[in-house]
Amino acid sequence: MQMGLTDSDERVSASSSSSSKVKTLRQRIYDSRYLYLLVIPSMFFVVAFSYVPAVSALYHSFTIWSGRTARYVGLDNFRFLVRDPYLNKSWIQSGPCELVIAYLPNIDIPRANQLDSPIQ
Repeated sequence: MQMGLTDSDERVSASSSSSSKVKTLRQRIYDSRYLYLLVIPSMFFVVAFSYVPAVSALYHSFTIWSGRTARYVGLDNFRFLVRDPYLNKSWIQSGPCELVIAYLPNIDIPRANQLDSPIQ
């Protein structure tokens, strides 16, 4: 301890010196630049195989697309789906099966918990 400085003076000087060591966001990004370079390939694949197909599907759902040219039709494709008798019949026939298949794995069987316990 220097002559004439109290403990509180040392704490103040220590805190002021540590605040000068705080890095800005730009400095922290620059220090981690190699880590960011490692993330770029995975981000490319996420965008290429998740976002691009989703945006393309949304775009093509509002068009009549022949494979070469697309003509905007708005909500006509969705109106056609709602009015299609075959699609409506398939929803009615497959709906209960889908609900049962979705519900069955979530049924809580009272003895099933006992089967998971170790043998005593």
